[in-house]
Amino acid sequence: MISKCFGHLIGNLSVLNLEQNNLNGPIPEAYTKRCKLQIFKVNGNQLQGKLPRSLENCKNMEVLDVGNNQLSGTFPFWLESLPQLRVLVLQSNKFYGPITQKPKVVADSHSPFPMLHVFDISLNSFTGKLPLEYICQWKSMLVTDKPQLAHYISWQNSSSLADLIYEVKLKIVSKGISLEMEKVIETFTTINLSYNKFRGNISVAIGELRALMGLNFSANDLTGQIPSSLAQLTMLESLDLSKNILSREIPQRLGSLTFLAVLNLSPNHFTGMIPQDNQFGTFSVASYEGNEGLCGFPLPKRCGITERALPPASIDSTSLLDWRFVIAGYCSGVIIGVLIGQTMFWRIIGCFKLTSRMKRFKPKQKSKKSKRHGRGI
Repeated sequence: MISKCFGHLIGNLSVLNLEQNNLNGPIPEAYTKRCKLQIFKVNGNQLQGKLPRSLENCKNMEVLDVGNNQLSGTFPFWLESLPQLRVLVLQSNKFYGPITQKPKVVADSHSPFPMLHVFDISLNSFTGKLPLEYICQWKSMLVTDKPQLAHYISWQNSSSLADLIYEVKLKIVSKGISLEMEKVIETFTTINLSYNKFRGNISVAIGELRALMGLNFSANDLTGQIPSSLAQLTMLESLDLSKNILSREIPQRLGSLTFLAVLNLSPNHFTGMIPQDNQFGTFSVASYEGNEGLCGFPLPKRCGITERALPPASIDSTSLLDWRFVIAGYCSGVIIGVLIGQTMFWRIIGCFKLTSRMKRFKPKQKSKKSKRHGRGI
């Protein structure tokens, strides 16, 4: 366990990294107003209980990573009071409940999480609708003007006695792969809400998150269609909507996402033609598996004009129309064949009769041999 007397050291610490140990029990309530913590990491332990409310006293906190533990409770809205927080990882715990609009106790004049760039609450038991309207209040998710010289999230000792730099490492799921980032650039922006119990439609408000580079809503109970406003996320590099109940067509406007490198839409209930513009020509069949209604490259099922024009029905109208053409062509071919055959037959019969008549009335000629014999006699 983490000893309660550990709190006496917090006043002087800027970086606390206890990740990948065998710690259990609660995280002590030991963070006073003198807290100078900027980086707090306890990922990969067996810590239990609730996230200590006293962490809101650490106003300089930039990285809070408590992923892969057994912490519980509802979403900690009180973390909004940390103005410098850039990374929040609650991944793989036992958090539960809806994430609704921010409570009224928070002043409306202050934007929640104004600096947050990495938000990972995957593998929990959060419920209700996707909190996109709430997330759209986070200024850092909306700003697209990136500095030309971006810096990495780190801590540097200001003392002249030593030049110490601590660079943040982070374990996240990016572009469909679980990886450890040796360095986290300040402009890296991602949202991971996967493997929860969110339901309902994807709000059109998603189009406001124009600074996003990674978006993962996989393994929830989402329904409806992909909003075309998602095409406004021009910085997006990774999109994962797999393992939901989404339907209808994939918006053709998504072809304008020129930075999109990873796409996973399987399995869902999408139908119609796959967009063929820009990056969509580079994705493999695996991006669309489990969507029987989809057609077009790279799937072997091609989108015919007839297939797209005809409405769905209880009987396959396309197949019925094809059989009508086949039967009509077959019948007409048989009729024409019979007529041609009959004409040819009567012509042959006529030629045969004419030949017989000519042979019957042709005069017989005497042979030269008989004439010679007659003269000699």
